[in-house]
Amino acid sequence: MNGQITKWISALIGLACFGPVQAHHSSSLFDMSTHIWLKGTVVRFERINPHAMIELDTRTEDGQARRWSVEGPRLARLDRLGIDEDSLKVGNVIEVCGFFLKDDVSRDSRVHGQLLVLPNGQKWQWGPYGRLEECVNPDEWDSILTGTNPLRGN
Repeated sequence: MNGQITKWISALIGLACFGPVQAHHSSSLFDMSTHIWLKGTVVRFERINPHAMIELDTRTEDGQARRWSVEGPRLARLDRLGIDEDSLKVGNVIEVCGFFLKDDVSRDSRVHGQLLVLPNGQKWQWGPYGRLEECVNPDEWDSILTGTNPLRGN
């Protein structure tokens, strides 16, 4: 009888843990075939779980203001990169190469950032989802591969 109870308890614990694991998304939520470059002003940078977030104000071709949410990496990755609360400041103008969510509702306002270009020109490989080759200019690969222009986090 105790063996049966132990099996049921183990099964219930396994099911309880499945929900949070399943809820954490993967690259399947992003359209890896379509990247976008955004250039704008940092409105907010938050080191939060499960992913860092940047709010970025951009301007459309006709001058309209547009706010984007740029999803970033987990906090552990930010720590490895040495990125703290002061690394991105409100008012910084940055560029982001990112990938759209497949979700039509947020496609026009939210991306997963793959590469950030800071005001000083430094590049951060920001997030794990996306194809870096879509975001790096072909003439930059030699310097990146030889280490003369490394991406932080590599």
